[in-house]
Amino acid sequence: MSNIKNIAFLSVLVLGLFACGEKKVEEAPVEEAPAVETPAAPTGVDLAASTIMWEGSKPGGKHTGTINISAGELTYDANGDISGGNFTLDMNSITVTDLQPGDGKEDLEAHLKGSTEKDQDDFFNVAKYPTGTFAITSLTPITGSTDGTTHAVKGNLTLKEVTKEVSFNAVVKSNDTKTEFKIETPEFMINRTQWNINYGSKTIFNNLKDKFINDDIKLKLVVVARK
Repeated sequence: MSNIKNIAFLSVLVLGLFACGEKKVEEAPVEEAPAVETPAAPTGVDLAASTIMWEGSKPGGKHTGTINISAGELTYDANGDISGGNFTLDMNSITVTDLQPGDGKEDLEAHLKGSTEKDQDDFFNVAKYPTGTFAITSLTPITGSTDGTTHAVKGNLTLKEVTKEVSFNAVVKSNDTKTEFKIETPEFMINRTQWNINYGSKTIFNNLKDKFINDDIKLKLVVVARK
């Protein structure tokens, strides 16, 4: 009888020791999962209605032209407003619009594209760099705009494998059903030498006198997208 009591006592003692040594694990709180807002699917850009207009100048005058967007898409937030975009620039599409065929148009276009070996690195060298890209990194509404623009745009412009961030203002519009969008900018400038487009730059070459081409290029963008 004594042995039975001793065994019972030892059993209680062992169980007590295990209970004291066991770490208490708290249960993680679980709640209903909130709804996750999914951004709208990307929308392709209407390439026929979208373009880039440019203007280059020098002491003797200026030239104007266009570059086509060959691919692109806009992305949207959960409210259906534009949140970003990516665009491919077709550098082979460089066109001069202020000259007529046979009056220097073809020569200037060939020079800009770098069509011959002697001038292939003067401007864009489209054989080596056939495309450029522009990726919107931020699109911020403007309050109190004095020029009619609605958003401040920042993005990464890549030309000749050089990427630089550019900033400009734009008018961003949509129809009532948010199935058609348009981004249009007033003219803004970029310094071409930031992308190693150095031909005729007096900041790069100091012996040009009045034969230089201005570093700043005027740009104007029109991008249309439809769902």
